[in-house]
Amino acid sequence: MSKVKRKPKRLVNKPLNRQKLIQATLDSIVDVGIENTSVTEILDKAKLSRGMINLHFDNKESLLLEALKFYTDIYNQTFYKQLESVKTASPAFKMQTMVAHDLDICVLNRDYVVIWYEFRGKARTNELYRQYTDTRYKRFRDTYYSICTELVKAEPLQGVSSKSIAHGLITMIEGMWIDFYLHSDSFKRSAAKKTFFIYLTALFPSQFTHKGALK
Repeated sequence: MSKVKRKPKRLVNKPLNRQKLIQATLDSIVDVGIENTSVTEILDKAKLSRGMINLHFDNKESLLLEALKFYTDIYNQTFYKQLESVKTASPAFKMQTMVAHDLDICVLNRDYVVIWYEFRGKARTNELYRQYTDTRYKRFRDTYYSICTELVKAEPLQGVSSKSIAHGLITMIEGMWIDFYLHSDSFKRSAAKKTFFIYLTALFPSQFTHKGALK
C-alpha cells in the first residue's frame, strides 16, 4: 500500500506579515481616518487573511497602537540620528539641524502629518495614544532644554530661561505642522525656516542670522 503524500505546510513570514498589517493600517488612516479604518479595510490593503490579525495582534486596537509606535519610532530614529551626526558642532548648528529635520519633506509631508493628527485627535481620551503623540515627553523636551542651555551659556540673556526659549521653539514647530496640515498647498518651507531663525536671531544675534546658524 503506497503512502499518502502530505502537503507541505505553508510557510508564514511572521515579521513580514506583521509589518504589512502595520503599514496597511497607516495607509488606511491616511485614506479614510481612524474612525473608518476597519479590519476589512486593513486586510484589503495588506492582501492578507483575517487570521493574520489574530496571529499577530490581540484586536484592532492593539494593531492601531503598534502602528502608532512604529510611526513615532520613525520620527525618533531620524531625529536623534541627525543630532548624533552633529554632536560635536556648535549649539546653534545643532538647533538648526533640529529645525531642518522637523520641516524636511521626509517628515513634514501629507501622509505623516495626517497620521499624526488623526492619532492626536484621539489622545485626549486615550492615554496610550497620548504617550506617543505628546511633545511634552521627557526625552524630546530635555533635548531642546539642553541645546537652549548651551545657547544661553554662549550668549547670556537677562531674565530669560532656556526652558522658556525651548518651549517657544517647540510651540512654533507645532504651529508650523498645523499650518502645513491645513494649508499644505501654500506652505513654504523656506519661509517657515526663516521664521524660526528670526526668533533665534533676536535672542542670539552672535549665533544666528535670518538664514541660519553662524559658523
